[in-house]
Amino acid sequence: MTAPPTAMPSILAPAGNRAAFLAALAAGADAVYCGLKSLSARMEAKNFSLDELAQLTALAHERNVRVYVTMNTLVKPDEVDRAGQLVDGLARHVRPDALIVQDLGMVALARQAGFEGELHLSTLANVSFPRAVGFIADNLPVARVVV
Repeated sequence: MTAPPTAMPSILAPAGNRAAFLAALAAGADAVYCGLKSLSARMEAKNFSLDELAQLTALAHERNVRVYVTMNTLVKPDEVDRAGQLVDGLARHVRPDALIVQDLGMVALARQAGFEGELHLSTLANVSFPRAVGFIADNLPVARVVV
């Protein structure tokens, strides 16, 4: 019996501003994760506008680097429309490879808004034990759970 193939580790770099994003690309990151100016847990970071992120994502994709956009906050009832519009803008103009979400409702909202990339659950979703990961795998269309 042979051992299953081992996946190569990948380097995922955070970027809170343009300089950090470009540094991640220059350093050879396989993927970059970053937030927007709203609906991001790291509101103290400069973060990105849709236009700026669209330009940086195009540059990353030219270099075969994946881009993950964090939308890892709990969406309040009065923020649902704005969150949907933001996801629509990401899907149309930025085209990130994945969204990292905290709020389980964002999974359905992202699909309703036309996002076709991967969905990842953030560490902030608090999925922290094997049975919870199994539940998520069986019940939600997410590609990854960040534990």
